[in-house]
Amino acid sequence: MFIFHIYHHDRIMFGERRILSALCRGMGSLSVSSYERSLAPRSQRIERILSNRGVGSRSEVAKMIRQGRVKVYGKVIRSGSLRFHDDLEVALDEIVVPNVPLLAIYHKPVGVHCTMDDPQNRESLVELDKRYAFLKSMHPVGRLDADTSGLLLFCRYGPLTNILLSPTTGIPRDYEAVVMGKVDKTKLKLLLQTGVKTADGVIQAELLDSNIVPSSKHSYDMNDDIKTSFVRLRVKEGKYRMVRRILHNSGHSVVHLHRVSYGDIHIGNLEEGLIRAATDPEIQWAAKVSTNQLRSIIPKSRNS
Repeated sequence: MFIFHIYHHDRIMFGERRILSALCRGMGSLSVSSYERSLAPRSQRIERILSNRGVGSRSEVAKMIRQGRVKVYGKVIRSGSLRFHDDLEVALDEIVVPNVPLLAIYHKPVGVHCTMDDPQNRESLVELDKRYAFLKSMHPVGRLDADTSGLLLFCRYGPLTNILLSPTTGIPRDYEAVVMGKVDKTKLKLLLQTGVKTADGVIQAELLDSNIVPSSKHSYDMNDDIKTSFVRLRVKEGKYRMVRRILHNSGHSVVHLHRVSYGDIHIGNLEEGLIRAATDPEIQWAAKVSTNQLRSIIPKSRNS
């Protein structure tokens, strides 16, 4: 199965090189050589590259190559041991096989555990990895609780993942929640802005919106006389069950929680259980975040 069947865009430009060039332009004369090396396209055996792109196992790919079915930059190759950068243009049976995306967006359903190895055999990302072969070359950016749905990022480069997760980056994450009780918008907004006490300390958040949810308007199994409210809030950290804890400690236990955005990446109308590659603007946002973060880090390391 070819992985490009799951992409929902007519034109996807995978952004490793553009993130790197954006980093170099943004950093000016500052040295980012180690980061450049970590993001630069890596030299790998062609059979491994095609296997990572979901064409088949390495032995299956090796057979395809021997049969003369694989072309690199328009020329037939006959050896699976040849090495190329992993962003090369390669075709199988005259059909271009797209590269693994730098970033991918997954709409995680409730009940899926964000682990690639679950000894309890619960529903997890293992099943997702089986459906989308290219995920073998990617890893989740953080995680969502099993009982939380919504946007989960995947990334193919560890250094970029570290920047996206770093608390110092302060990337906003927006959530929508159905909570118990009638929310006093003014009071909750002030409380979240001031900070809510938790076991991990005082955590701040921004209330973006709230309103009462009539029992007839949601599908949760609750009594008609129990009031629930809808809230939309923004946090800039990703600690364990943090959003649930700050809402609970604010007097509103969470009935359902859903992440709708991570920085400039939004879940939009992506159907539950599906994955899409990041768009050009989303890749450019990641480049900007990386550049800004390196600006704050590298001068400190030079003075140390």
